[in-house]
Amino acid sequence: MKKSRINRIPLNERLNNINKGYAGDEAYNTEAIIRFANIPIMEYLGAFHLECGGMLRSLHIKRADAQHMTYQDIAKRIYTMYHSEENKRDAIRAMKILVKPFNRCFEERNQYYG
Repeated sequence: MKKSRINRIPLNERLNNINKGYAGDEAYNTEAIIRFANIPIMEYLGAFHLECGGMLRSLHIKRADAQHMTYQDIAKRIYTMYHSEENKRDAIRAMKILVKPFNRCFEERNQYYG
């Protein structure tokens, strides 16, 4: 049985990370990714309605079908298409749209934390 390793992060380093706008602990990032995987894609891209339509067209997904898909489903589709030569451009287009909410969040945090 493999033992799990706990990384101890000094309090001053955690506080410094938080002051910079980062997570205080690496485990938070892993948990955030797991939670994102299960978000319905239409909810995740809600503020990007027009871009969402473009992403779905790039991925050859009907909007009605997307209603039942999660972030993880879309990420898997992008991964598969990216590794196929004929669909690589469409996958890249979709990837750029998929990260828009992250980019917005980063920009907002960057304005706040400088």
